[in-house]
Amino acid sequence: MAPMARISLPPALQGLTRGEMERVIEQANVGAENERIARLYYIDKLPQADVAAEVYLAQATIKRRLPKIVEKMQIAERHLKN
Repeated sequence: MAPMARISLPPALQGLTRGEMERVIEQANVGAENERIARLYYIDKLPQADVAAEVYLAQATIKRRLPKIVEKMQIAERHLKN
């Protein structure tokens, strides 16, 4: 069994179901590559090193992108809730 990521999501995103999380990621408009990163990390719960290997990027790049992705996900979640 592969290790799972230790994810820290903002409170607004913590209680989302898998389907809701998928919709939030789609609506966040982060681009195809960042959308794949978000799916692998937040839905599949892969560690950053595994996500980096999947998308052929450095782990540092994944770490740097995740806060911006989450920020846009929070905005999308608020829009979907309204």
